[in-house]
Amino acid sequence: MNKKSIFILIFYFLIASSCSFYFYNRTVAYAFAIPYLNLVFFPIITFLVLFSGVFILYLKDRQHLVFKMATIFMAIIVGMFILFELTSPNYTYDEAKEIVETEYNVKVVESDYKKVMDHDVGKEVYRITVLKDSQTLVYTFNPYSKEILFFK
Repeated sequence: MNKKSIFILIFYFLIASSCSFYFYNRTVAYAFAIPYLNLVFFPIITFLVLFSGVFILYLKDRQHLVFKMATIFMAIIVGMFILFELTSPNYTYDEAKEIVETEYNVKVVESDYKKVMDHDVGKEVYRITVLKDSQTLVYTFNPYSKEILFFK
């Protein structure tokens, strides 16, 4: 492999790492309630496939196919961003806590469980523990529709 090819692979590795970091940070903000959570690791896996393919092509002396593989890699990354943004919830966990605090005039307390599966919706919803009149209550907040329900 020549220096140009190594530079290109390092560049694609940085893109894949940045994408994984971005997806991970966004899923943390949504309390991991995103249906396509596996997108966090997909850019790195895609890069490893690209790297393996480029290495094999160089061994077989088919360097003209490297550009096609790089184009496919970038198309996959762009497609993942679009899929992620279209399917991510409308509200983060922190926004949901603020909405529950203002609408019900309660104090949100931190809890270990931040999400539960709502089988009616088929998606995960936020589980928000609150204190009201020294009583602990639990609400669910649908991050897609802003629907708040009393949990227990």
